[in-house]
Amino acid sequence: METIFQAETRKGSRWTALLVPFRWIFALGLESSAHRMVEAHEWRGASEAYRRLIEGSPRQASFHTEAGLAYLMMNQWEPAEDRLREALRLAPTELRAYDFLGMLLANQGRIEEAERTF
Repeated sequence: METIFQAETRKGSRWTALLVPFRWIFALGLESSAHRMVEAHEWRGASEAYRRLIEGSPRQASFHTEAGLAYLMMNQWEPAEDRLREALRLAPTELRAYDFLGMLLANQGRIEEAERTF
């Protein structure tokens, strides 16, 4: 995927150092927007924004953690658990994912499993 900066470089422009794909710029804006939605407790919008971020960066554990939190807060247990377990698979030190997964399991009455998670 060629960026506008690469096209300018090919033409001999002075912008040779700015080889930033548009999708990165878009992802930064979307990540910022998703973070603001979490802070504002706009869970539906946050879950959608993180879903889109995960599509673009499926190995970014923090996106899975935040999506899991959004689903958890909407009482959507299955997608919340899926996202949180994926975050932990990708990054076993993702402490917030353990906390959120423990809360989810406790809310479902899966106390022994929750205790092992905390």
